[in-house]
Amino acid sequence: MLHIGIRAHDFGVLSPGDSAAQVADSGACCIQLALSKAHPSGALYPSELGPAELEVIRSAYNAKNIGIAILGSYINPVHPDAAIREKELARFEDHLAAAAALDCSIVGTETGSRSLDASISSETASEACFQDLVHAVRRLTAFAEKTGKVRVGIEAV
Repeated sequence: MLHIGIRAHDFGVLSPGDSAAQVADSGACCIQLALSKAHPSGALYPSELGPAELEVIRSAYNAKNIGIAILGSYINPVHPDAAIREKELARFEDHLAAAAALDCSIVGTETGSRSLDASISSETASEACFQDLVHAVRRLTAFAEKTGKVRVGIEAV
């Protein structure tokens, strides 16, 4: 049997119930949920929503038999500004901490870019950038291991 997953934010910014209904109507069985792109609050950190709202989200998708396969945390783990990079990594860790409340076992992001606006940059191919990515992945996977239930997903871009 073929299982189709879809990005929740491709349906727009909707309440959890409306989003779950539209995803179910599409025939998809699971989603990538990027709260900052799909939830009406635009929350960058799941902790901003709190446990009660995370339960509302989980329950809405669960009621429609839609799994949250990936919690999308769009960060730039190799941002050229170290202070901004630290905030990005902390945001990803916040997603890792919240994933279990959403019955999600993977939090994902992209490899990032050395440019300020995340566009293509020759600096991204540098050894220093690669080492920053290695450091970030080690940090995030160590945090994920502490949760005991969540994995880090990295999409190469």
